[in-house]
Amino acid sequence: MRYWLFGVLSCFIFSFVGAQNIKPKASFHVNFGLPINLQNESFNGIMQGLLNTSAHFQYTLENALCFGIGVNYSYFTLNEFKISEANKGAILMPSGFVKVGHEKFHSSNFGTDIGLKMGYTMNLFKSDSIVINEGKLRQVGSLYFEPNAGVMLTIDDRTTIKFAVGYVIQDFGFQPTMIGLSSNAGYDPLKFKTRTQYITIGFGYTHYFKSKR
Repeated sequence: MRYWLFGVLSCFIFSFVGAQNIKPKASFHVNFGLPINLQNESFNGIMQGLLNTSAHFQYTLENALCFGIGVNYSYFTLNEFKISEANKGAILMPSGFVKVGHEKFHSSNFGTDIGLKMGYTMNLFKSDSIVINEGKLRQVGSLYFEPNAGVMLTIDDRTTIKFAVGYVIQDFGFQPTMIGLSSNAGYDPLKFKTRTQYITIGFGYTHYFKSKR
């Protein structure tokens, strides 16, 4: 609720900031947000999202079609109150991706950026039990997909802020033993094949490099 309220308030305030028209070409984007678990019952039950951040370079054509390349990082911790054994842990999700989308300014103050990120994630599992038994982080690679959309509000003719949402699909099925638990924690193993999915909600900053248009 606080995220939505802050987002609405930000949009209201910055909608009155005057700026020249931006003609997007080459740009650099940074986003920060909160990941919220959705699919895979065991992932949703025992993991909690703390951070999602990304950075990418983007190039937009005159017809508003855009292409980008960048990195994403999500961080989830093991919820100790949802398990019956003593174990602290987390999942680190660094990803590399390419992006294709549509970026357009509809007025001097307002623009939209809609796209699809596709790439690869090296999911790193760490916990007390994994360190003791294996002495290193456990690794699980997966394909990464993220449909995303953002509303951009201009600060000046080179800078915008963005309210952004994304739907992340990591192409692996989470199960409690991956994080080092000694059992399935009461979850149905038949549901472990469900892809790990979560929503990201947050804010971003975009810098537009000087265009010759």
